Amino acid sequence: MSLHRPAARAPIVSAKDRDAAIAAIAERYQGHVHGGRNTLVITLSRNDRRDVNTAIQAARVEAGEVRNVQAVTVLDSKQWTPAQQADAARYQPDDVIEAGRNFKHGPQRAETWTVTGSRDGRITVRGDRGTWTFDPKRVNAFQVHTAHELRIGEGDRIVAKGNLAARDANGDSLKLRTGEMLTVERFDGAAMTAQRENGQAVTLDARHGLRIDLGYAQTANQAQGKTSDAVIGYMRSSQTNLADQTRAYVTLSRAREHADVFTDNKHRLADTLERNSGIKDTANLSDHAVHVPDSAASAARNADHSQTFELPPSHDPNAGVGRDHGSHIGSQDMSAGMER
Repeated sequence: MSLHRPAARAPIVSAKDRDAAIAAIAERYQGHVHGGRNTLVITLSRNDRRDVNTAIQAARVEAGEVRNVQAVTVLDSKQWTPAQQADAARYQPDDVIEAGRNFKHGPQRAETWTVTGSRDGRITVRGDRGTWTFDPKRVNAFQVHTAHELRIGEGDRIVAKGNLAARDANGDSLKLRTGEMLTVERFDGAAMTAQRENGQAVTLDARHGLRIDLGYAQTANQAQGKTSDAVIGYMRSSQTNLADQTRAYVTLSRAREHADVFTDNKHRLADTLERNSGIKDTANLSDHAVHVPDSAASAARNADHSQTFELPPSHDPNAGVGRDHGSHIGSQDMSAGMER
């Protein structure tokens, strides 16, 4: 499959204050959605993703678009190495293991059981069918997660952070893939009913935790292979280990119609991208910045009159981005905020 990679240009909003920037991003997101655009915010860090998700959710709650918000137990992978996973001393009570296969007298594939303790190098976990004790040096077909509560409401957009077990309207089992987007429709006790992007209704069992997150914002790494009508990028110049041309390219090229970039300092961001890519003219920025004042609404209104951010078409920092994911880079219409 041959992909053409046009130059990507987007208005920039310069926002020195992080809280004001996030508030403006939330307002810009709402404006796009109310205008009929499917919209995705792309950040560089997980902390920025979390705070942008929270701000957008709050804006949607205030607008009456998200209701019946309640605490849902979600799971985050510890991302341990095999050596760390084999060390029984690392396990803490309330850690959660997710089985990668069926274990005799223990969890079945994709089930999650909770750690109750460890002794003599062996871990004990509890699930619906009782308890199971195992030696992590001898058993390794599982993942380890931490559990915490996330506020989710009816109407929220959520994303699968791992393969999810679900049931369709007929009660048949199915698997949702990592990165799949869903819209929460209703809660019924521990059961969460959500709608897939193809319109299919599925039910998730939240009793033992779900590998999900709010899906309004994702990191650049998570966003690879996705496309959206509108994209809002948030790249702080101080994120020197994360801000590079590859992630900037991924951010801008996800948009089918319109893109905006929010940053704290356009000149430092340009320097950071140029330094990290090693290529001159990495960022082509004009001399007129738009600063976000205390009023996020004013910043959002002024964003379309800001300078532009451009990635040159001759540079291919991320060959293959979207190649196997149905990306439409080659046929994008960038008329609203990005230009060929």
